[in-house]
Amino acid sequence: MNPKIIGDIGITVAFIVFSGHMILYAVTAPWWRSMTGRSVMALVAVLAAVLALSAGTLWFGVQWPARLWLRAVIFWSIAVAGGFLAVAHVRQKLGPWREARRAQKEEV
Repeated sequence: MNPKIIGDIGITVAFIVFSGHMILYAVTAPWWRSMTGRSVMALVAVLAAVLALSAGTLWFGVQWPARLWLRAVIFWSIAVAGGFLAVAHVRQKLGPWREARRAQKEEV
């Protein structure tokens, strides 16, 4: 078996799986209601986009229309999704501390 063909099929299957998950999550879960849900959606979306870019390069070659612009948008989206994840993590860790501090102020 040719490892290039196996890898190409793997990228294509991963693209289909993550795109399918993103669509199912978007339709079936209220992801927009929480920071965690928005972070998960952003992370899955950028992973599906990176896999789409990789699959597109496999299918159409290195030079195809709008590839460089799409690449730029996708990688900046990764930076934004990473920011969402960092903010969600900080909020989750600081939440109990802020609640305890509020309760302490109310007691005084």
